[in-house]
Amino acid sequence: MKRQNLGFIGAGLMGASCFIPLMSIPIMGNICYFSKAGGDWTIVMVLAVITASCFYAEKYKAALIPILLCAGLFIFTYLNISEKVDSMKAGADSNIFTDMLSNAIQFQWGWFILVVSVLVCLFAAIKAPDAD
Repeated sequence: MKRQNLGFIGAGLMGASCFIPLMSIPIMGNICYFSKAGGDWTIVMVLAVITASCFYAEKYKAALIPILLCAGLFIFTYLNISEKVDSMKAGADSNIFTDMLSNAIQFQWGWFILVVSVLVCLFAAIKAPDAD
């Protein structure tokens, strides 16, 4: 497969990951980047568009910058969520409700798509040039 097409697939997955469930909370339902109160989804969408633009212009090394920024944002989000869940579990004012809620929070399949999108984009950016 052409590395440009592979890059488009990865950038598309990166953009689509804003609408895929990342975690599930019993009362609130599924949470994704788009439904979060913050603007992380906007940053991911802009980085996905920049990545696709770099692949369109065949600037593969330049595509590494938005790909790595997006990977860093994904890692930051995951660690931030994990830290909040852990602090809820170990909180001093922990009661039965917070214990039940913290045990019921589940990470969803969206994290797999996030990782795959970054890996596909990275592979396309560092893959050997196509022999035409």
